[in-house]
Formats: sequence, structure tokens, C-alpha cells
Amino acid sequence: MEIRRTPIEHPSAWRGIDVADDPAWRIELGPAEVGEIEQALAGVQRRGLCAGAFAADDFPLPTVETILQRCRDDVLAGRGFVLLRGLPVEGHDLETIRMLYWGIGLRLGTPVTQNLAGDLMAEITDRGLDVNALNVKPSQTNAEQRPHSDPADMVALLCVRRPESGGLSRIASSLAIYNEILAHHPDYLDVL
Repeated sequence: MEIRRTPIEHPSAWRGIDVADDPAWRIELGPAEVGEIEQALAGVQRRGLCAGAFAADDFPLPTVETILQRCRDDVLAGRGFVLLRGLPVEGHDLETIRMLYWGIGLRLGTPVTQNLAGDLMAEITDRGLDVNALNVKPSQTNAEQRPHSDPADMVALLCVRRPESGGLSRIASSLAIYNEILAHHPDYLDVL
């Protein structure tokens, strides 16, 4: 296998300092979009459908679809991430939020399993478990999640409640990391 030895020039080869002040990756839903989502949510609820049991056509989002397509394009072909704010989670129970998340997610891609149990959606919440215990994942505890990558083309996270403390997410561009290694320690490329 040949190892690349030239810098990667692509929007997804960003550094935090390069994108921190760029508002393009922050997308805020307005009242009309929120209303459209609430209407789609009410439709699946009236029909007795639950998360995982309905298709995108069952959750019509004619206006929001364009925004979600932009999000999808930015993630898959642009900088690799977006922050979508304003999803209407306040006042809804967890099952209703799962339906909302499922309906939105169907516009972003095809759901794949999140774990060995085959879950298509997984909750990251402190269940009071010991992170050092057998078969306990850090996402079930209050322990810090170590940097990792998930085996999917896209990952979406939805914050349901603001935590009392912690709960920060961090992302990094693996392409920018490659560029830094190439620039400062090219001898590491063979090992990596």
C-alpha cells in the first residue's frame, strides 16, 4: 500500500482556529421549521407509529428537508460536521423525542446498528455504573469519553437535556491531523 505524502487540501481538513468564527457550520431552525417538525411528529403519533417503525415519507418535512440536505452535504462532502440547533425537544417525553430524532435522521442517511445489541439509536446517559466494570461502556457512566471514531459514514448526536456539568463534545479533523503529522513528523506516517 502506498502512503500518501502530500498535504490534503479539502474543506474537511480544518483546524479549530480556522472554523471557530465561521457561522456556516451553525444552523438554527426558526419557528416555521419547528412548526413543520411538530406537525410531522403529530402525524406519526396519530398513526401510532414509533421510532424505527416509519419511513421518511411518513414524516413529511418539505421545508426542513432542504436544510437537512445542506447538513448532509456539509458532513459528507464539506467540512465534515454541522451543529443544528432548535430541534423541539422541550416538553416532550423521551419516546416522542426518539420519534423526532428518527424522522430527522432518515433525511440524513440510512440508520445502522450502534452496538452489539443491534440498537439503531443509543442513549448516552449516566446510569450510575462503574466505568471499570465488565461490559460497561463509558457512555453509560459519568466518565469522560475518550477520543474515538464510530464505524459509520455519519454520526448524529442530540442533546435532550442540558447537564448540570460536563457534557462537552469535541471533534477533530483526521485530515488536519494527517497534515500536521506530514508537516512536522513525516517519519510517523510509516508507523501510522
